[in-house]
Amino acid sequence: MYDLRFLSGFWFVSLFASIVTMGAIFAADAPPLPTDAGAWINSPPLSVQQLKGKAVFLWFFEESSPRSRDLWHALMEKSAEYKTQPIIFIAVNSGNAASDLREYAREVSCTWPMIADVDRSLEKAYDVNEIGLNNVTLVRIISSDGSMDQGDENKIDETIQVALKGAEWKIDPANIPDALRDAWMAVELGNYKSSGALLRKSLNSAKKELQEAAKKLQEMVKTAANEDFDVAKKANEEDQHWRAYEICQRLSDHFAPADLPADFAEFKKSLIKESTVKSGTAARRTLDGIVKALNSGKPLNKKFKAQLEKMVSDYEDSDLARDAQLALDRPDEGNAPKSGRGLKTEVESE
Repeated sequence: MYDLRFLSGFWFVSLFASIVTMGAIFAADAPPLPTDAGAWINSPPLSVQQLKGKAVFLWFFEESSPRSRDLWHALMEKSAEYKTQPIIFIAVNSGNAASDLREYAREVSCTWPMIADVDRSLEKAYDVNEIGLNNVTLVRIISSDGSMDQGDENKIDETIQVALKGAEWKIDPANIPDALRDAWMAVELGNYKSSGALLRKSLNSAKKELQEAAKKLQEMVKTAANEDFDVAKKANEEDQHWRAYEICQRLSDHFAPADLPADFAEFKKSLIKESTVKSGTAARRTLDGIVKALNSGKPLNKKFKAQLEKMVSDYEDSDLARDAQLALDRPDEGNAPKSGRGLKTEVESE
């Protein structure tokens, strides 16, 4: 169960950076966030799609900088001021393994989500100059419509207000009992599966307020599942079998079986027989193998590149194509975590 500490804890991570001015300087669609659970600390993977409708702060930080380390207490206090607002804070560290960052998070008493951007691909995707001792922190914001922009560490509240424009919760947290806060946040972020057990238990609670809140959340879960399933069925009717299958995969990942429509399992089973789905699942296995090889330090050779480019071309506008493009966009060097580097020993160069 997640320790949300009513939004000032688990889900909110640090911000504030040395950037020039904020505002619509290069507003564009926000690049995808990592889908690998191993890259996330204190959180399951979150996607830009899941976060749509809310404001997001991405704080890119240098872990060995004393100045960056000293910010954590103030940053956590600042996020607590906005604990009821629809804003999510996520920290990003480049070049370190997740295991090292978990230790760092413990040292600074941070229970918020962090992303281990080991190969600096996220840094590059978000147009961030390499974070290091000469560029200690930097902010990117994602607006409620999924567009990315800059922030300003010298105008903290103003930056937050820019990010919050148009953002809103699906259900006002003021109407959610404390016992259902974790389930509510999971539903807000589309992690419906993790909310299921608590919601079902609360539906049978003797406390009326718990019953009513759980019923409202459960209705939201089932509505979301039905809406996505309808999209999958429409795609199938239009012979977009691979798109329909990817939607079903996401439904399986995000929803408990009890929350899915009665005919979901049979529908998904029928899709597996389609030739485009068979070839797509084979391509996904190939992609997983390539990513595993790249993560082990192997270069993006001609064979890998050709296979990835074919996926991007053959499966346009799909999750498979986007993930293949991310693999193609990885930096040529710096894929390995910082070697022999302690998170507490380096001294910031002034």
